[in-house]
Amino acid sequence: MRSTAKNFRLFLIRLWQPLLLYVLAISGIVSFLFLKLGSLVPGLSKTENIFTNGDNSLKALAHNPIYAPSKLGLYILEKLNLTSTFALRSISAIFGLLTVWLFFYLLRQWHTTRMAVLGTLLFSSSALFLHNARLATPSIIFLVALLLLLTFGLWVRKTKKSFLVVMAGTVFFLGTLYIPGLVWFSLTGAFWERKLLRKHVKHAPATAGLMAAGIVIVMSAPLAWGIWHTPSLARLVVGLPQHSLPSVIDFASNVMNVPLNFVLRGPNDPVLWLGRMPFLDIFTLAMVILGVYVWYSKRKLDRFKLYIGYFLLGLVLCGLGVVSNVIFLPLVYIFATSGMTLMLQQWFTVFPRNPLARAIGTSVLTVAILTTSYYHINRYFIAWPNAPQTKQVFQDKNFK
Repeated sequence: MRSTAKNFRLFLIRLWQPLLLYVLAISGIVSFLFLKLGSLVPGLSKTENIFTNGDNSLKALAHNPIYAPSKLGLYILEKLNLTSTFALRSISAIFGLLTVWLFFYLLRQWHTTRMAVLGTLLFSSSALFLHNARLATPSIIFLVALLLLLTFGLWVRKTKKSFLVVMAGTVFFLGTLYIPGLVWFSLTGAFWERKLLRKHVKHAPATAGLMAAGIVIVMSAPLAWGIWHTPSLARLVVGLPQHSLPSVIDFASNVMNVPLNFVLRGPNDPVLWLGRMPFLDIFTLAMVILGVYVWYSKRKLDRFKLYIGYFLLGLVLCGLGVVSNVIFLPLVYIFATSGMTLMLQQWFTVFPRNPLARAIGTSVLTVAILTTSYYHINRYFIAWPNAPQTKQVFQDKNFK
């Protein structure tokens, strides 16, 4: 008994700091996503009303299954008679939690736990993430789907469970068909890992092929039915506008707006942003620049080439006008975390054996991240809802 108690005390002494860090981080992220979710602004915006006030029956979903994950959430809420603003926006908030977890998982593959937690904190408290994860619109689905694909790509390289690879790969690929333009990301990833995927398919049992065929039939049926009734939905699946293509000038303008919005001037959309301030603050922008340098120095690695391919593909889809530039948010903050890691490593190189200096370096970086997070939180929770333009675009009620 004494030895058990002693081991337990040693366990607590060794792990209390990381456990406390995890608890604080999780509590903060949940607060970011659910605090005043239904009351921060007077009601729903026009975009939210259009998405949530339609026919949410299964029949309507079958006729237009695009954004099916969010629409299924609306269907469940309607059946439960939960139609408050908080409930409608909670669907995006829940997907936001999944986005944060997937982002942390990715960072943990390349960085220490401390840097993964700090990078995730910076990402989850960014105003652009909060805007998209706290509205009753399906925009957060793009981040979930992209991060799922990136996570799947890492998992495929490590696992030997070919059966699960075939099942999960089939589900992920078919799932991207329901989100405009995302099928190109899954096809790009499948082509990049084609040799490894072919190996897993070869080693999977025969039952995997039968089950995969069943999954294809079940998951593709709603989309096939919807396209049969509304052929223009096929254009959305491949990332094209449902009615007409943008002009060359509009395409170029949409592409140029991606770097401009992140660095110089945000979009003129009070539903999604405050004024014309850029998406990135000075600290994060500096870390992104350092991170791009880090990734470029490792440009021979497969992940660099794959991520650059995703970035270029995202630019094309944004230029077409169906995909929003929020799709770049995870990639931007992956670069930022790499930049923070480089800065801290350089500090440790200067002071390799001085524990006080190392502690100071870590503390300064942590304070910088906390200050940046506070800036974004203050901008979203205080400045944005009190701006006159914001109050004008949100209704006093949600018309449910």
